[in-house]
Amino acid sequence: PLAKKIAVGDRADSQTRSPTQSATQSTDPVIRLLRALAEGPLSSGELRKQLNLKHRPTFRENYLHPALEKGYIEMTIPEKPSSRLQKYRLTEKGRQVLREGEAE
Repeated sequence: PLAKKIAVGDRADSQTRSPTQSATQSTDPVIRLLRALAEGPLSSGELRKQLNLKHRPTFRENYLHPALEKGYIEMTIPEKPSSRLQKYRLTEKGRQVLREGEAE
């Protein structure tokens, strides 16, 4: 059942991506997150909404934490990680990954 849900999500995503995005870019969670942040800082809730994700733990485990650990994004208020005003923004390394179109 889980595989079906993922497959349906992938299909929906492939229909909404721009023609210039490759299939790899649209399905890599970290790349999707970086693309969402390309316009500027967003909160966790704003990111989930933009990525059409409802399950917070999955978002944190598959998108947010890997991007933070790789240094692609950073918190706007690092001294208060659980602040309700917390947002995330691209780092220079994250912008470079976006330009190259791939993540490690």
